[in-house]
Amino acid sequence: MKKRLGPVIFCLLALLALSGCGSSSGTTPPPPPKPEFLYAMTPPGPTPGTSFQLTTYKVDTISGALSSSGTTKFSGPLVPQVTVDPSSKYLYISFPSPGAGAIGIFTIDPSTGVPTQTSTFVVTQICISCPPISGPGVLSLDPAGKFLFYGSSTLGTGVFEGIGALGVNGATGALSGVTGSPFPGDDAPFFVRVHPSGHFLYTENIDPTGASGITLQSVSGFAIDPNTGALTVPVPGSPYSPQVSSTIGGLAVHPSGNYIYATTGLSMNGIMGWSIDAAGALTALSNSPFQPGSAASGVGSFDPTGNFFYVSGGGGGRGIMGFSVDASGGLMPLSTSPFALGASVTSPVIDPTGKFLFAGDTLNKVILTFSIDSATGTLTPVGPATQIAAPPFVLTIVKAP
Repeated sequence: MKKRLGPVIFCLLALLALSGCGSSSGTTPPPPPKPEFLYAMTPPGPTPGTSFQLTTYKVDTISGALSSSGTTKFSGPLVPQVTVDPSSKYLYISFPSPGAGAIGIFTIDPSTGVPTQTSTFVVTQICISCPPISGPGVLSLDPAGKFLFYGSSTLGTGVFEGIGALGVNGATGALSGVTGSPFPGDDAPFFVRVHPSGHFLYTENIDPTGASGITLQSVSGFAIDPNTGALTVPVPGSPYSPQVSSTIGGLAVHPSGNYIYATTGLSMNGIMGWSIDAAGALTALSNSPFQPGSAASGVGSFDPTGNFFYVSGGGGGRGIMGFSVDASGGLMPLSTSPFALGASVTSPVIDPTGKFLFAGDTLNKVILTFSIDSATGTLTPVGPATQIAAPPFVLTIVKAP
């Protein structure tokens, strides 16, 4: 925040640097940095009656150490998905139960990060002749926190596969349906991702009948009405065919908004990349897919500068793959990559300061912490791994409000 000071208050300027004008009592230490919150979703255990569980950790932004704040339990037949609004005040969890899908709305305790459920938005369609709406799955908020979008989680003939759009009340976190939602997608829009500008939404689509499993059928792009949150028209050229055989893994948009990437998962064909033009249209990047033959999986994360990109190497102890990003969006494997060989990690997440990377090791039931070298992108383990009761398969990290 800028301050305008005149010469008559020069002493006040000195007070900002010293403990007192004309005093030698030393400088005032800066306030401690705010913590960050890491959320880890774990599946039900083998014991009957166990539930999905969300564990909250406070992140020490100086050391990267994790300290557990509490746990929240959920029930349901399908995997819940988590997202947090940009202000870090509200957390949303999809409950993708077929025929009774809903999204839980939670407030975040600013000191502990522990979420408390305040309400539930039930996804319904009141129409006698209409097919049931697919349950909400993957969630994505626009950068301003005004709109929440969700993908389809329910497959099968007779289910309406669409892209859900909800308005967000900034004062309460409450949700309301956007007129026209859910909007028709291409095939089953399983994964959704909002562009950093908030102007476009992209989806990864799979066969709605379920016959092709999780094979990626296409990638689609849509323009977003900035006033209503409605999906207006497809971007030019949409939908786009996969560049190589692929299964769904997620979409990661570069912080600049100029590029988008998709891992090929079980197909082991590396990472596909596209450039994004001003109209939201996609064009395959030169030399894409990158590192063909590798088992890159999951969404992946960029550091805040956009210089480095990290993805899971998939199961089988393949660890984490790290890349540098060149000026044209190309991915070049880091000389020190892969990291954490022997660990089967889920999609890694990077803290807002860009100092630390966290990854859930599902094989060993731990959360791994790494420091990030800002010059080289090299990951260095920090402290002992954090034990957790079950395999951590979804991680989300946010700054404290």
